[in-house]
Amino acid sequence: MGLESHKRVKIVTLERLNSDSDGNLTHAFCTRLGGVSQGPFRSLNFDPNGGDSRENVTQNKLILGAALQLDPDRIFLANQVHGDKVLILDEDPRESPSRYHYLDYDAIITQQRGIAIGVLTADCLPVIVYDPVQEVIGILHSGWRGTCLNIVRNVIARLRDAFHVESDNLLVGLGPAIGACCYDVDIKVVRSIKNSTNRWKDFLKPLKTNRYSFDLVGLNIHQLLDTGVAHKNIIRVNACTACNPKIFFSHRANKGKTGRQLNLVALKP
Repeated sequence: MGLESHKRVKIVTLERLNSDSDGNLTHAFCTRLGGVSQGPFRSLNFDPNGGDSRENVTQNKLILGAALQLDPDRIFLANQVHGDKVLILDEDPRESPSRYHYLDYDAIITQQRGIAIGVLTADCLPVIVYDPVQEVIGILHSGWRGTCLNIVRNVIARLRDAFHVESDNLLVGLGPAIGACCYDVDIKVVRSIKNSTNRWKDFLKPLKTNRYSFDLVGLNIHQLLDTGVAHKNIIRVNACTACNPKIFFSHRANKGKTGRQLNLVALKP
């Protein structure tokens, strides 16, 4: 994993997303580095609801926009609820602000240009999807709940229905997330995973009584392959957020008191 410096901000990108888009795409998996927030939210925090001030989050958005040459007013986020609903963003949200205020979605897809769609994470898996044929993008947030609901399948189904996307044209980028090395889960989570896939033994390994390690990324890759995405077109940032809490916000490593990094993708105007 290599960090890219853009002024004071440090981000991670995937070369395939850059090269295969012929310069048509902007994307970033942000780190926690380069912002103004303090304390457990230090420093590039984008979550105003966890205890950080809205002023800090607004300033962080301005800093990121300047660093990546994005209009901070055109960075669009939904309200994440660990579900599987997919928002089709078919217009500039600024043109109908009341329609897009506080919507509960964990995935967004769009063909709108110049709008950066994003999700916030602090151990959950951010996933970017891009179809260079239909020129459509998507981004989703997949924690254990979203994974058990198979949110990646829902996203690709909506891409097929709304934009006539074919799975084997899709390029999928997986961002930093908690690894199986650090993700031990209880029996409640285990039951949900077992109910979601008959391949659960591939992704759950026993640790001690009623505790298992969970390969969140591995199960999402399996689900992507099941939808017809080509294995060669699934690329990832190989970094565990919980192993690197000085670089990434991690709910697990920081015992729940932490910020959220922003992950985004945009079709260039």
